[in-house]
Amino acid sequence: MITNRNTVLIIFLLLYILPELFFENAMVYLSGVIGGTISEIFRGSSERPSNVLVFVVWAILLIGLVLLFVRVQYKPVKYLILLLIAFFLYIVDNLLAVVPIFETQSKQSALIVKYVVMVLSILIKSAVLTWVYWKGNRSQKKGNASQLSF
Repeated sequence: MITNRNTVLIIFLLLYILPELFFENAMVYLSGVIGGTISEIFRGSSERPSNVLVFVVWAILLIGLVLLFVRVQYKPVKYLILLLIAFFLYIVDNLLAVVPIFETQSKQSALIVKYVVMVLSILIKSAVLTWVYWKGNRSQKKGNASQLSF
């Protein structure tokens, strides 16, 4: 277990930055995998499921994974769940994509906004993942793995 919060944050920042550096718009594709899968599952019950339903199911799955991470004691499974949580945190990208920022005529200002949103998304996801990691391992050390305090 890594005991320094800053080290954990840097590792998780790299986890989200590296795919975006090597593959342009990697966040869009990775978040589309989860959203598209959930949407396809619900397509059998309705012609086109609403985005709200997809986001609610996505958030419920993410919360369930976080609670499972806190409760699991076996380290290999715990880190596998942490990777799933990191993957499911791409909900942040989809939520930021839904919010219209503004219409712009300037290509340069649109590019700046794109990078600001990308950096904000990476920071949010890394901070949340660091918090989950820290709380999950802290509750395990205390011997009280069933509590998740805020």
